[in-house]
Order: sequence, then C-alpha cells, then structure tokens
Amino acid sequence: IEARLLPLSLEEVEAEAKLAQAQREAFEQRVLEEKDGLVDLAHLRVLRLSGPDRLTWLNSITTQKIDNLAPGVSTETLVLDPNGRIEGWLRLVDDGEALWAISDLQTDATLDFLRKMVFWSDVTVEETDLAVLSILGPVGPVDLDQVFTRRLEDWGGVGRTDIAVPRAHVGEIAQQFPLAGKVQVCKWFMVNFDMFNKGVSEEK
Repeated sequence: IEARLLPLSLEEVEAEAKLAQAQREAFEQRVLEEKDGLVDLAHLRVLRLSGPDRLTWLNSITTQKIDNLAPGVSTETLVLDPNGRIEGWLRLVDDGEALWAISDLQTDATLDFLRKMVFWSDVTVEETDLAVLSILGPVGPVDLDQVFTRRLEDWGGVGRTDIAVPRAHVGEIAQQFPLAGKVQVCKWFMVNFDMFNKGVSEEK
C-alpha cells in the first residue's frame, strides 16, 4: 500500500508556524540569559529635537510627563493628535543639547504633523540618517562610535542597550561588537516583547 501525505489545512499551517515561533522565542530567551544578543532595528526612524523648548513642547503633545527629563535618562511616550488619537510612539533620551527619539513613525505625514505642532515654540524637528542597533543582555559600557546610547536595565528581564549609529555603517559597526560572529540575533523575542509593551501602553 502506497502511503500518501495529505496537504495541511490553513489552520494546521498557522498552528505549526505559531509553534515554531514560540519555540524560537523560548530559545532566544535562554540565549539572552547566558550571553548578549545583537538586533538590527534599522526599520525604526531616529529623530533629533533641538531648541530650548524641546522638552516642554513635546510634553504638551504626548502622554508621558517629560518636561523635566534629565540628561541620560530614558523614557517612552505616545504622540497624540488634537483629537487624542495615537500618531505613534517615541523612545527618548536627552543628551543635554538635543532630545533623541527612536520612533515607529510609519509615514512622512506623521513627521509633518509633529513639525506643524511646533507653532511658536523654539524647537526644530529633524529626521536623521541614523539606524538603531540593540544589544540585549547584561553588557557593560558600549563604545562603538555611537551618536547616543539608551540603556534599559530591566527590559525583558535581561536588559537592553540601544545605540544609534550612521545608517551607512551599520554592518561595519555591528562587526565591532565584542561577540560578533558568536552571538545569536534574537529578533522574535524582542519584537514580541515590544508589541506586548506597546499594547499595554495604549490601553492605559
């Protein structure tokens, strides 16, 4: 008798994909508990907000109180339109001269919205040509010629360091990472943890 393999249904294919993803996430989390992971987040945009009113201005159109954000301290906030609808999220760190914002802004229209909301405030909103690399795990000080650094000690239970580097040199800079060639790129665990956190923030 000839054995025949029956094609999987769409539901079975989706179930297999979800199982594979869950297994990958669990594996990545175990890796991160033992050593650092490096993730390329080049799909995110990096904005630079300069001017003496940058903190008070952004405080007026976002959900988080950031008007007294100290240099080097990280926070996150949601950008709202005049009707209170969410335009996008920003991950922030101020270096004392400018406020750097890592963002998921998907369209130029949202960036235009930010610029139109400046009105009389002394603020300049610029989109940079920087890309973000995220180092996951318990790392010490990072010196990879980054423009700025954003450290989250408690992220995902493993800690996270975001660094912004020139987009044209992402690959070259990534190779300078101490564990380059030996490190696992932990994408699924990071993306899904961020999606969970984003959902919680939007519900509040």
